[in-house]
Amino acid sequence: MFCSIIVWQFLPTMAKATKCLWQTSSPQTTVRCSSSSTPPARRLANYTPSSWDYDCRLLSLDDISHDTHDQLIRARLDQLRARSFDKLKAGVRERLMVASRGDYQPAKLRLVDTLQRLSIAYHFDDEISNILTTIHSAKPHQWSCDDDDGDDVASAALRFRLLRESGFPVLFPAESLKNLKHILDDVKGVLSVYEASYLAFGGEETLDEAKAFSVSALRELLPSMDPHLQHSVVHALDLPLHRRSPRLEARWFIDHYASDMSNSDLLLLGFATMDFNHVQSVHQQELVRLVR
Repeated sequence: MFCSIIVWQFLPTMAKATKCLWQTSSPQTTVRCSSSSTPPARRLANYTPSSWDYDCRLLSLDDISHDTHDQLIRARLDQLRARSFDKLKAGVRERLMVASRGDYQPAKLRLVDTLQRLSIAYHFDDEISNILTTIHSAKPHQWSCDDDDGDDVASAALRFRLLRESGFPVLFPAESLKNLKHILDDVKGVLSVYEASYLAFGGEETLDEAKAFSVSALRELLPSMDPHLQHSVVHALDLPLHRRSPRLEARWFIDHYASDMSNSDLLLLGFATMDFNHVQSVHQQELVRLVR
Protein backbone atom coordinates (compact mmCIF):
# COMPACT_ATOMS: atom_id res chain seq x y z
CA MET A 1 0.00 0.00 0.00
CA PHE A 2 2.82 2.39 0.89
CA CYS A 3 4.61 1.65 -2.42
CA SER A 4 1.44 2.32 -4.40
CA ILE A 5 1.04 5.75 -2.77
CA ILE A 6 4.64 6.68 -3.60
CA VAL A 7 4.23 5.66 -7.25
CA TRP A 8 0.95 7.61 -7.53
CA GLN A 9 2.66 10.75 -6.14
CA PHE A 10 5.48 10.53 -8.67
CA LEU A 11 3.27 10.05 -11.77
CA PRO A 12 2.59 13.82 -12.38
CA THR A 13 6.31 14.51 -12.16
CA MET A 14 7.09 11.76 -14.63
CA ALA A 15 4.39 12.98 -17.03
CA LYS A 16 5.81 16.53 -17.07
CA ALA A 17 9.39 15.41 -17.60
CA THR A 18 10.75 16.42 -20.99
CA LYS A 19 13.64 14.03 -21.01
CA CYS A 20 14.36 10.66 -19.53
CA LEU A 21 17.46 8.64 -19.00
CA TRP A 22 17.39 4.88 -18.86
CA GLN A 23 20.51 3.09 -17.74
CA THR A 24 20.63 -0.57 -18.75
CA SER A 25 22.44 -3.32 -16.94
CA SER A 26 25.41 -2.67 -19.18
CA PRO A 27 27.35 0.41 -18.07
CA GLN A 28 28.24 1.28 -21.67
CA THR A 29 24.61 1.41 -22.94
CA THR A 30 22.61 4.58 -22.32
CA VAL A 31 19.28 5.38 -23.97
CA ARG A 32 17.99 8.95 -24.01
CA CYS A 33 14.53 9.93 -25.13
CA SER A 34 12.60 13.17 -25.43
CA SER A 35 8.88 13.72 -24.83
CA SER A 36 8.92 17.24 -26.26
CA SER A 37 6.21 17.91 -28.85
CA THR A 38 8.62 20.07 -30.86
CA PRO A 39 9.76 18.14 -33.95
CA PRO A 40 13.50 17.66 -34.21
CA ALA A 41 15.34 20.04 -36.47
CA ARG A 42 16.32 18.45 -39.77
CA ARG A 43 19.85 18.83 -41.04
CA LEU A 44 20.26 20.67 -44.32
CA ALA A 45 21.38 18.42 -47.17
CA ASN A 46 22.49 21.38 -49.31
CA TYR A 47 21.04 19.84 -52.45
CA THR A 48 21.69 21.70 -55.68
CA PRO A 49 18.65 23.26 -57.37
CA SER A 50 16.76 21.14 -59.86
CA SER A 51 17.99 21.40 -63.42
CA TRP A 52 14.37 21.40 -64.62
CA ASP A 53 12.80 24.83 -64.95
CA TYR A 54 9.12 24.02 -65.17
CA ASP A 55 8.22 27.62 -66.01
CA CYS A 56 10.64 27.98 -68.91
CA ARG A 57 12.36 24.85 -70.05
CA LEU A 58 9.37 22.54 -70.23
CA LEU A 59 7.22 25.19 -71.81
CA SER A 60 9.90 25.78 -74.41
CA LEU A 61 9.60 22.15 -75.46
CA ASP A 62 6.02 22.72 -76.54
CA ASP A 63 6.23 23.68 -80.21
CA ILE A 64 2.46 23.77 -80.64
CA SER A 65 1.40 27.28 -81.54
CA HIS A 66 -2.10 28.67 -81.77
CA ASP A 67 -1.01 30.97 -84.58
CA THR A 68 -2.17 29.47 -87.87
CA HIS A 69 0.58 31.26 -89.77
CA ASP A 70 3.25 29.78 -87.49
CA GLN A 71 1.76 26.34 -87.92
CA LEU A 72 1.92 26.62 -91.71
CA ILE A 73 5.55 27.74 -91.61
CA ARG A 74 6.44 24.91 -89.25
CA ALA A 75 4.69 22.38 -91.50
CA ARG A 76 6.68 23.58 -94.52
CA LEU A 77 9.94 23.38 -92.58
CA ASP A 78 9.07 19.85 -91.48
CA GLN A 79 8.48 18.87 -95.10
CA LEU A 80 11.86 20.27 -96.15
CA ARG A 81 13.60 18.43 -93.31
CA ALA A 82 11.83 15.20 -94.26
CA ARG A 83 12.99 15.50 -97.86
CA SER A 84 16.55 16.22 -96.78
CA PHE A 85 16.42 13.36 -94.26
CA ASP A 86 15.21 10.88 -96.87
CA LYS A 87 17.85 12.06 -99.34
CA LEU A 88 20.67 11.60 -96.81
CA LYS A 89 19.31 8.23 -95.77
CA ALA A 90 19.26 7.06 -99.38
CA GLY A 91 22.84 8.24 -99.77
CA VAL A 92 24.00 6.25 -96.73
CA ARG A 93 22.15 3.16 -97.98
CA GLU A 94 23.89 3.49 -101.33
CA ARG A 95 27.22 3.77 -99.52
CA LEU A 96 26.48 0.49 -97.75
CA MET A 97 25.48 -1.23 -100.98
CA VAL A 98 28.71 -0.18 -102.66
CA ALA A 99 30.74 -1.40 -99.70
CA SER A 100 28.95 -4.75 -99.64
CA ARG A 101 29.90 -5.37 -103.27
CA GLY A 102 33.56 -4.74 -102.56
CA ASP A 103 36.16 -7.25 -101.41
CA TYR A 104 38.03 -5.09 -98.89
CA GLN A 105 36.79 -6.29 -95.51
CA PRO A 106 38.43 -3.66 -93.27
CA ALA A 107 36.53 -0.89 -95.09
CA LYS A 108 33.23 -2.75 -94.57
CA LEU A 109 33.97 -3.25 -90.88
CA ARG A 110 34.88 0.38 -90.29
CA LEU A 111 31.73 1.56 -92.06
CA VAL A 112 29.48 -0.70 -89.98
CA ASP A 113 31.25 0.34 -86.78
CA THR A 114 30.87 4.03 -87.63
CA LEU A 115 27.16 3.63 -88.33
CA GLN A 116 26.66 1.85 -85.03
CA ARG A 117 28.58 4.42 -83.02
CA LEU A 118 26.68 7.25 -84.69
CA SER A 119 23.48 5.42 -83.66
CA ILE A 120 22.06 5.31 -87.19
CA ALA A 121 22.63 1.61 -87.85
CA TYR A 122 19.01 0.80 -86.95
CA HIS A 123 17.93 2.36 -90.25
CA PHE A 124 19.96 -0.22 -92.18
CA ASP A 125 19.54 -3.48 -90.29
CA ASP A 126 19.14 -5.63 -93.42
CA GLU A 127 22.15 -4.16 -95.23
CA ILE A 128 24.40 -4.48 -92.18
CA SER A 129 23.22 -8.02 -91.51
CA ASN A 130 24.09 -9.01 -95.07
CA ILE A 131 27.57 -7.48 -94.79
CA LEU A 132 28.32 -9.23 -91.49
CA THR A 133 26.97 -12.54 -92.79
CA THR A 134 29.27 -12.31 -95.81
CA ILE A 135 32.27 -11.44 -93.63
CA HIS A 136 31.58 -14.31 -91.24
CA SER A 137 31.11 -16.86 -94.01
CA ALA A 138 34.50 -15.94 -95.46
CA LYS A 139 36.37 -16.77 -92.24
CA PRO A 140 34.01 -18.51 -89.82
CA HIS A 141 34.76 -19.08 -86.16
CA GLN A 142 38.19 -17.48 -86.15
CA TRP A 143 40.13 -14.35 -85.33
CA SER A 144 42.37 -13.83 -88.34
CA CYS A 145 44.98 -11.33 -89.45
CA ASP A 146 45.34 -12.10 -93.14
CA ASP A 147 47.71 -9.84 -95.04
CA ASP A 148 46.21 -10.97 -98.33
CA ASP A 149 42.89 -9.38 -97.38
CA GLY A 150 44.50 -6.30 -95.93
CA ASP A 151 43.55 -7.31 -92.40
CA ASP A 152 45.52 -5.98 -89.45
CA VAL A 153 45.13 -6.39 -85.71
CA ALA A 154 42.68 -3.48 -85.50
CA SER A 155 40.47 -4.96 -88.24
CA ALA A 156 40.68 -8.48 -86.78
CA ALA A 157 39.62 -7.24 -83.34
CA LEU A 158 36.86 -5.11 -84.86
CA ARG A 159 35.63 -8.11 -86.86
CA PHE A 160 35.54 -10.19 -83.69
CA ARG A 161 33.61 -7.52 -81.76
CA LEU A 162 31.02 -6.79 -84.46
CA LEU A 163 30.35 -10.45 -85.16
CA ARG A 164 30.06 -11.44 -81.53
CA GLU A 165 27.80 -8.48 -80.77
CA SER A 166 25.53 -9.63 -83.60
CA GLY A 167 25.42 -13.22 -82.34
CA PHE A 168 27.76 -14.87 -84.82
CA PRO A 169 29.96 -17.65 -83.40
CA VAL A 170 33.56 -16.43 -83.39
CA LEU A 171 36.56 -17.37 -81.25
CA PHE A 172 39.71 -15.68 -80.02
CA PRO A 173 42.44 -18.36 -80.30
CA ALA A 174 45.27 -18.49 -77.80
CA GLU A 175 47.93 -18.02 -80.48
CA SER A 176 46.45 -14.60 -81.32
CA LEU A 177 47.62 -13.36 -77.93
CA LYS A 178 51.23 -13.91 -78.96
CA ASN A 179 50.78 -11.62 -81.96
CA LEU A 180 49.61 -8.80 -79.69
CA LYS A 181 53.06 -8.50 -78.15
CA HIS A 182 54.33 -7.10 -81.46
CA ILE A 183 51.80 -4.27 -81.88
CA LEU A 184 52.87 -1.96 -79.08
CA ASP A 185 53.31 0.85 -81.62
CA ASP A 186 49.84 0.27 -83.14
CA VAL A 187 47.59 2.33 -80.87
CA LYS A 188 44.44 1.75 -82.93
CA GLY A 189 45.10 -1.98 -82.92
CA VAL A 190 45.56 -2.07 -79.14
CA LEU A 191 42.44 0.05 -78.64
CA SER A 192 40.43 -2.27 -80.87
CA VAL A 193 41.65 -5.30 -78.90
CA TYR A 194 40.71 -3.54 -75.66
CA GLU A 195 37.12 -2.95 -76.84
CA ALA A 196 36.81 -6.51 -78.15
CA SER A 197 38.04 -8.03 -74.89
CA TYR A 198 34.90 -6.88 -73.06
CA LEU A 199 32.79 -9.32 -75.07
CA ALA A 200 34.49 -12.31 -73.48
CA PHE A 201 32.39 -15.24 -72.35
CA GLY A 202 32.98 -16.92 -69.02
CA GLY A 203 36.15 -18.95 -69.07
CA GLU A 204 37.77 -17.17 -72.02
CA GLU A 205 40.98 -16.47 -70.17
CA THR A 206 42.78 -15.49 -73.37
CA LEU A 207 40.51 -12.46 -73.75
CA ASP A 208 41.04 -11.58 -70.10
CA GLU A 209 44.78 -11.59 -70.73
CA ALA A 210 44.27 -9.49 -73.85
CA LYS A 211 42.31 -6.97 -71.80
CA ALA A 212 45.03 -6.67 -69.18
CA PHE A 213 47.69 -6.32 -71.87
CA SER A 214 45.79 -3.66 -73.83
CA VAL A 215 44.98 -1.56 -70.76
CA SER A 216 48.63 -1.52 -69.72
CA ALA A 217 49.82 -0.74 -73.25
CA LEU A 218 47.31 2.09 -73.77
CA ARG A 219 48.23 3.78 -70.51
CA GLU A 220 51.90 3.54 -71.40
CA LEU A 221 51.38 4.99 -74.89
CA LEU A 222 48.94 7.69 -73.81
CA PRO A 223 51.43 10.60 -73.48
CA SER A 224 52.80 10.08 -77.02
CA MET A 225 49.44 10.04 -78.84
CA ASP A 226 48.03 12.84 -80.96
CA PRO A 227 45.20 14.79 -79.24
CA HIS A 228 42.32 13.24 -81.20
CA LEU A 229 43.48 9.66 -80.67
CA GLN A 230 44.32 10.43 -77.05
CA HIS A 231 40.76 11.66 -76.52
CA SER A 232 39.45 8.35 -77.89
CA VAL A 233 41.69 6.29 -75.62
CA VAL A 234 40.86 8.28 -72.48
CA HIS A 235 37.16 7.94 -73.27
CA ALA A 236 37.49 4.18 -73.78
CA LEU A 237 39.57 3.60 -70.66
CA ASP A 238 37.01 5.53 -68.61
CA LEU A 239 34.27 3.13 -69.76
CA PRO A 240 34.41 0.62 -72.65
CA LEU A 241 32.01 0.91 -75.54
CA HIS A 242 30.20 -2.32 -74.63
CA ARG A 243 29.07 -0.81 -71.30
CA ARG A 244 27.94 2.59 -72.54
CA SER A 245 24.44 3.79 -73.33
CA PRO A 246 24.12 3.91 -77.15
CA ARG A 247 22.30 7.25 -77.32
CA LEU A 248 24.67 9.01 -74.92
CA GLU A 249 27.63 7.49 -76.73
CA ALA A 250 26.20 8.72 -80.05
CA ARG A 251 26.04 12.28 -78.74
CA TRP A 252 29.70 12.13 -77.75
CA PHE A 253 30.83 10.34 -80.90
CA ILE A 254 29.12 12.79 -83.27
CA ASP A 255 31.25 15.62 -81.91
CA HIS A 256 34.35 13.45 -81.77
CA TYR A 257 33.85 12.18 -85.32
CA ALA A 258 33.26 15.70 -86.64
CA SER A 259 36.49 16.95 -85.07
CA ASP A 260 38.53 14.55 -87.23
CA MET A 261 38.08 16.42 -90.49
CA SER A 262 40.59 14.31 -92.42
CA ASN A 263 38.80 11.01 -91.75
CA SER A 264 35.15 11.93 -91.19
CA ASP A 265 32.47 11.25 -93.79
CA LEU A 266 30.26 14.32 -94.19
CA LEU A 267 27.38 12.23 -95.52
CA LEU A 268 27.32 10.00 -92.44
CA LEU A 269 27.87 12.97 -90.14
CA GLY A 270 25.04 15.01 -91.66
CA PHE A 271 22.57 12.13 -91.50
CA ALA A 272 23.59 11.24 -87.92
CA THR A 273 23.16 14.84 -86.77
CA MET A 274 19.73 15.15 -88.37
CA ASP A 275 18.61 11.77 -87.01
CA PHE A 276 19.79 12.60 -83.49
CA ASN A 277 17.93 15.92 -83.53
CA HIS A 278 14.81 14.20 -84.86
CA VAL A 279 14.84 11.54 -82.14
CA GLN A 280 15.54 14.19 -79.51
CA SER A 281 12.57 16.23 -80.76
CA VAL A 282 10.30 13.19 -80.47
CA HIS A 283 11.46 12.61 -76.90
CA GLN A 284 10.84 16.26 -76.05
CA GLN A 285 7.31 16.15 -77.43
CA GLU A 286 6.61 13.02 -75.41
CA LEU A 287 7.94 14.76 -72.30
CA VAL A 288 5.67 17.73 -72.88
CA ARG A 289 2.64 15.45 -73.05
CA LEU A 290 3.69 13.61 -69.90
CA VAL A 291 4.12 16.70 -67.72
CA ARG A 292 0.85 18.34 -68.69
